Amino acid sequence: MPRQVLTPKVKEAIRVDREEHGFTLGQIMERHGLRRSTAYRSIEGLDASKVKRAAPSRRVVQPIEAPPRPPISKGNLGEAARQILAGRMLQHGLDVYQPIGEDTPVDLVVLRPDGAALKCQCKTMFLTKTGCHFMPLQTVRKWGPNAKAVAHRYTPDEVDFFIGYAFEVAAAFVFPYAATAHLKHNVTAWLLRTPAGNNQHPRFDVTPYREAFHLLAEFHFQLLSKCL
Repeated sequence: MPRQVLTPKVKEAIRVDREEHGFTLGQIMERHGLRRSTAYRSIEGLDASKVKRAAPSRRVVQPIEAPPRPPISKGNLGEAARQILAGRMLQHGLDVYQPIGEDTPVDLVVLRPDGAALKCQCKTMFLTKTGCHFMPLQTVRKWGPNAKAVAHRYTPDEVDFFIGYAFEVAAAFVFPYAATAHLKHNVTAWLLRTPAGNNQHPRFDVTPYREAFHLLAEFHFQLLSKCL
């Protein structure tokens, strides 16, 4: 293709198309038979305020406003969540015990009058940049000083309940293991806003598990085995 020459007459026609008619770069290329690089040079410095822009293909997500978290370390934040959850359990008339040591999948134990001991894994539900809360269902284990860190998904033999606490809404979520068995790595909860996009898979509804401490009193091991 021969090199197009931007004569004063062509430049003026392009200026009119750009500033008065709102032509886009592609429209100018098509109308004046210009290559992209030449057309780009021709509109350099011109007023583009009247150019009609295409509508955005994705919804704009407004920033969320959430109260700040306590200015403490992540470890202390997790411990604070465990103590808050233990207090909530006591308020619901449950007998709560805390294991000695940290290297265990059990954070709290609920001992029922019928002798059943429920193993509870407590988690802080962290707020992500997208506006949803994230609660992991796994941990990172490392045995020995030179061992490789390995992600481990908790098993039903280790955990009976996952109990998450979201500081932003001051709410606890009590999940029986059976309710999370279909999830691979984490629970995603939309507590501060609705999700902006659509997903091909139905989202996990956490509403029935909010402050559902009664599940600890009603829990039955035979029912759990049937669910799994």
